[in-house]
Amino acid sequence: MEAYLIGALFCVSALLVFLWARHYLFRRVADFRGSYLSRAGSISGVATVVNAIVSSREILPVHALIVTLLALGSVLFFFASIRAHSGRVPAVALGGGNPEVLTTNGPYAIVRHPVYFAYMLNWFASALLCANLVAVVVLLVMCLLYWYVATDEERQILKTGLAADYEVYQRRVPMLIPLWGFSLNNRIK
Repeated sequence: MEAYLIGALFCVSALLVFLWARHYLFRRVADFRGSYLSRAGSISGVATVVNAIVSSREILPVHALIVTLLALGSVLFFFASIRAHSGRVPAVALGGGNPEVLTTNGPYAIVRHPVYFAYMLNWFASALLCANLVAVVVLLVMCLLYWYVATDEERQILKTGLAADYEVYQRRVPMLIPLWGFSLNNRIK
């Protein structure tokens, strides 16, 4: 039971970090896309915490270690993504604005939407921890929402002065899953 609690603590801590960041690091959610994604994330976070409490079970220490490392990795990847902006707030991620510069360093060198990847990594850790249908459904719904929003954001970027550079970037870097040579609708037009 202690191993489960350790894994749950790290997953919940990561969710709290992401909620904090939504309120303090990102611009106010002004558009519908960001608004429903933000609400879905909050609702899914609460569902995940309740699910983790309800489905509390015995797990092997190695299972807890894997979950803990995934949750911790998601937070570290998230902050590395924010840091890659050199003090600027990501213009598109939940903000609805257009970027002034194209960020391609740090985590952006291996995935075009590293903030969403960090969130997905924590949802995956939570699904591994709870190992039930509710956790898998939350994971799938949130991943589909991140894909949809990332696709929409890319269409928005391709209407700006950064379009030519972004098309090159799209050909070079996968959309949502690093080190995977393709992803759903990898190149948005």
